[in-house]
Amino acid sequence: TQIILHHSSVENARYYFAELQPFSVDFDVIGLSYYPQFQTKNLTVVQHSLDYLAETFGKKIMVVETAYPFTLGYDDNLTNFIGDNSQLIPEFPATPSGQKAFLKKMTQIIRNIPDGKGFGWIYWAPDWVAFPGNENTSTGGSSWENQTLWDFDHNPLPAIDAFN
Repeated sequence: TQIILHHSSVENARYYFAELQPFSVDFDVIGLSYYPQFQTKNLTVVQHSLDYLAETFGKKIMVVETAYPFTLGYDDNLTNFIGDNSQLIPEFPATPSGQKAFLKKMTQIIRNIPDGKGFGWIYWAPDWVAFPGNENTSTGGSSWENQTLWDFDHNPLPAIDAFN
């Protein structure tokens, strides 16, 4: 059994894990969330932060939550978490190919963590698609629908290939 400790921010994780050190907390994996719309859009900062954590604390690193939009559009009446170009990393447009390229870049960043400490990533809410239904089976929408791995017709997007 392995223990993973999760922190919600790549940029602030240094402080969090440094504060744990005096308490000799036993864990195996540093888990982090990385959402460009809420955190840095500079992937060099992300790489350096992950490298620093691996080198400083000697733990495996896993991005346990990440996602990226395939469109800025929507298929329901709810406002999406991402709906504006300012929330994107400029080199990765909100297109099916941009979403896939983002995940390929995340894979590369994690593979480049020193000493093979990069453990992988988990895609957050790949299935939170909008769908109509009654009050017992549907909320009538999804604020995450444009970040899923399925298009608005519920077909898989090219980003699925990033899992290969």
